[in-house]
Amino acid sequence: MKKRGRQTISMEGIPVEVTFKAIKNMYLRVVPPLGEIRISAPRGTPMETVRQFALSKRQWILRKRLSQAEEIPASPFRYMDGVGCTLWGREYHLRTEEGAGKEGVELDGSDLIVHALPGAPEGQKKEILHRWRKEQLFRAVELLLSRWEPRMGLKVASVSLRQMKTRWGSCTPSKRTIRLNTALASVPEELLEYVLVHEMAHIHQPNHSPLFWSIVGEHLPGWRNSRKRLRAYSPEKA
Repeated sequence: MKKRGRQTISMEGIPVEVTFKAIKNMYLRVVPPLGEIRISAPRGTPMETVRQFALSKRQWILRKRLSQAEEIPASPFRYMDGVGCTLWGREYHLRTEEGAGKEGVELDGSDLIVHALPGAPEGQKKEILHRWRKEQLFRAVELLLSRWEPRMGLKVASVSLRQMKTRWGSCTPSKRTIRLNTALASVPEELLEYVLVHEMAHIHQPNHSPLFWSIVGEHLPGWRNSRKRLRAYSPEKA
């Protein structure tokens, strides 16, 4: 494909946009958020040379695209009545009810009610909500583990939940431990399932090699769509 000094080539099925300019060296960029690959090359450079240049950077390109695909768009969360709070992909309206009873959270139609003590500061209400969301996430993870451990033929040593700025999850294969972002309570449960299976696959294969993705694809054929959908969600720092 040609367009005013631009051409598109394919690197193992991935499109690479090539722009010819009055420069001396070739330059490569992977552009967020979709991981588009762009090469600037000196005018007159043979396309085969450009293709080989792209192939020589293949591992770096794949790592960069994966990193961008799994980065989380940050979204600050401020606790206040009426603000939207997402749980399992559905948005609820926060509502506070203060009283002398037990602190906690309940769902009432489209409202998510936080029960707090009279005069509780915003930070305390946020902590009540955060603790409850974490409990919901932990229960969902336990159910998913009981389903996926026998399917994948492995046993996870532990799963911890924590707030993370740039990742939905991570894994230490040698210890069989997994860490998940508490913000996963915001996404639909099938996307939580994708993240968990992704991290569990790392116990079999530590890197993001073709073998790793074949393991993920064997269990979740629609993983590409799931990874794409994750980018629509921002973690709520509740």
